[in-house]
Amino acid sequence: MIEVSNTPLKLIKGRMISLDFETFSRVDIKKVGSWRYALDPSTEIMLCSWSVNEGRTVHRWQYGDPPPLELFTYIARGYVIRAWNSEFERAIWDNVAVPSLGWDPVLFDQWYDTMAMAYTHALPGKLEKAAEVVGSPVKKNKNGTRLITKFCKPRKPTKSNLSLRTKPEDDPKDFELFGQYCDDDVRAECGVFAHFPRPEFRCGEERTWRLTNKINEYGIRLDVPAVNAVQDMLLWWRKKRTDQLREITNDEIQTDGQRDKVIAWLKTRDVHLDGFTKDDIAAALDYDIDPDAREVLLIRQELSQVSTKKFTAMQKVEWLGRSHNNMVYHRATTGRNGGAGLQLHNFPRDAVSKDVDILDLCINHILDRNYDAVTLIFGNPIDVAKGLLRAMIIPDEGEIFYCADFSSVENIVTVWVCQDPVGLDVFENGVDQYRAFAAKQFGISIDEVSDVVRTESKATILGAMFGAGYKTIYATNKQKGIPMTEQQAKDNVREFREQYAVTAQSWYELAECVQDAVEYPGRVITYKGLKFSVQHDYLWIKLHSGRFLAYYHPRNEWVMTPWKDKKYQPTIMGLNAKAQWIRQTMTPSKIIENIVQATARDLLMFSQDNINDAGFHVLLNVHDEVLSSQRPDYMPLEQFVSVMVQKPLWADNLDLPLPLKAEGYLARRYRK
Repeated sequence: MIEVSNTPLKLIKGRMISLDFETFSRVDIKKVGSWRYALDPSTEIMLCSWSVNEGRTVHRWQYGDPPPLELFTYIARGYVIRAWNSEFERAIWDNVAVPSLGWDPVLFDQWYDTMAMAYTHALPGKLEKAAEVVGSPVKKNKNGTRLITKFCKPRKPTKSNLSLRTKPEDDPKDFELFGQYCDDDVRAECGVFAHFPRPEFRCGEERTWRLTNKINEYGIRLDVPAVNAVQDMLLWWRKKRTDQLREITNDEIQTDGQRDKVIAWLKTRDVHLDGFTKDDIAAALDYDIDPDAREVLLIRQELSQVSTKKFTAMQKVEWLGRSHNNMVYHRATTGRNGGAGLQLHNFPRDAVSKDVDILDLCINHILDRNYDAVTLIFGNPIDVAKGLLRAMIIPDEGEIFYCADFSSVENIVTVWVCQDPVGLDVFENGVDQYRAFAAKQFGISIDEVSDVVRTESKATILGAMFGAGYKTIYATNKQKGIPMTEQQAKDNVREFREQYAVTAQSWYELAECVQDAVEYPGRVITYKGLKFSVQHDYLWIKLHSGRFLAYYHPRNEWVMTPWKDKKYQPTIMGLNAKAQWIRQTMTPSKIIENIVQATARDLLMFSQDNINDAGFHVLLNVHDEVLSSQRPDYMPLEQFVSVMVQKPLWADNLDLPLPLKAEGYLARRYRK
């Protein structure tokens, strides 16, 4: 169990410190995360800039200076320490400043994260971008990238300069510029903080943020010997396949990464690639081509799989057998955590087996370097490695994993938010929604619905419940290889909107609420327990949990729809998939999807809190599951799942109840 305070920070004007560190280390923070970075013996603090008057005066400490006693005095008096991504500053303070420089410790509850608050306001997570967006008078210094590369990272020695790093005394002029850069970061943070209409965490979010920090600090345990053994197997297989590549091409191609040489060689075998992406290679393999060319493509396809690179990542992030900083608080507009470190959110679902004894057999063969047995029993080593990724995460000594996952939570929350009696009745009675949909569509019993038809129904519902049209669903299913004609997609979408008429009507009513709120700032629009309003240049959607979704700079305007019609719709400013800050349309689909995902997230955070309070070590939340650990005899699985599905009081505030469901497992290794 992680102890976190419920007492909120008091953000009193004139009693806050804005602080920023600049450090040197031989490890790459982008690859290992802030705690592994801070724990590395090579990491040291070079600069610390801070201000207690919102950037009007910035103080600077640099390595070699006497301790910053004035800063310690403010901290001792209880001043709140603000930082952009405070997990980094706190890690450096706790693991470098205190043990190496003898600085005074800082209470965990004294830290505040301006980046986390920016995320809750749907602002960019990069300081320079956020400062630019809110019109901060001080922008992040553009000279920083060059100076960080120069002073914060190792350098390659040359004949004329054998030094492995650039120290401050090597270039005092540039180091002074670096100090100014650190000062400007403090001023930029102050500018963003001043923008927040309400800078305090609301509705219990401070506890959620603190718990996320502590979970990141505690980390997850890795089976390091197994990780290293799998990596050795992958290197063995890569060499074997690379040797085969050279043999097939008569040494014309030395490695699978030689793009131009591979494309040129394939042309001699009448195989013409449009590009070198996985889709280009997969498309070429669909044709009847020269056997040698096929093998070359298969080798490239095998050796370029991203998932196997996770083992290299595990080796880099691991410190004393653990990986830290695996989550980013409120990374999405909806409040869902983002992935960091090992990026567990995009781990493949594949598994060698759900049977831990079979997993152990496979891993033991790999540890014994018995690769032929692995290949014979379990298949291609690349696929085996991919299927073992989750199994590399293990509980602490003497414990097992307790894991629970919400079942169809977004489907359930969608019909609950919309108060659709048809959908709620399906889930309340424990019926398979996808089979029920198909059964009603074709006038057959649920038992008569085949697995193929169920797959088509699932593919339809997962898109249609958020308002996707038949063209989108058809294109998505075609890309995923799900058999469905365009006419089938059209029929299925029409059938969904007929069966779930209340849900379909709710999309447009929600959109009208948003449009009305934007049209009449200050007015509160209420709909099925949700509240919509515009204040301080933000559109706020108050969820059933009491938490607010934020959308910056809303306005109603005429926009061009995908079908080339102009429509009067609400728009907001936000980041697109390419990290560009642009104006975006608040379509009915986006509104319902955001509300549903945000509500599902709040249910997950409530469950995570309950699991923590029940005495478990919470290790992760990924998508809709919570991974924790405890002694094998600590609690029966059924009781653990009941903790997961315990509903908050706000879930009973609507006329029709929320039929929340979950499944769980106990295991010695993590799995899906």
